[in-house]
Amino acid sequence: MRGLLAAEGFAPEAVQILRYADLRYAGQSSELTIPAPAGALDREGLRRLERSFEQEHEKTYGHRGGAGEEYAIVNFRVTGRVAVPKAGLASKPANGFRPRHRSRPAWFGPRHGSIDTPVLGRGGLSSEFRSGPLLIDEYDSTTVVPPGCQARLDSHGNIRIRIE
Repeated sequence: MRGLLAAEGFAPEAVQILRYADLRYAGQSSELTIPAPAGALDREGLRRLERSFEQEHEKTYGHRGGAGEEYAIVNFRVTGRVAVPKAGLASKPANGFRPRHRSRPAWFGPRHGSIDTPVLGRGGLSSEFRSGPLLIDEYDSTTVVPPGCQARLDSHGNIRIRIE
């Protein structure tokens, strides 16, 4: 596993190897996933795995098997994991959707009532805050910016609303 990741260009010290085993008592139909101990899976390694399984079984089901109870290893998994820096999301340009109307009446409750409200597409916003009321129409949704609030686009094209 480490060799495969080294061939992909990852430094050996950056690689973390995770090992898990799915075990069950003989005759059972469901398994418990147990972290497998590091090192060789020799007689002592199997004993450690069995003890971990019995502890997890008791924690999960409230009991464990008796002395000499048979169990089965159903699966054994090895995972190589490398932490890599998160790539920044690329800026997403606003789509070219254009609303049908420049304004339309919108009801903002008894305090404000019906207001003839400007309507714009997402592309009509910029990185500078624009004061509401606004209706930001898209082909599949409308974002409402109430009076006293402000909206802008962030660097990823998300609409950010400042609520006052």
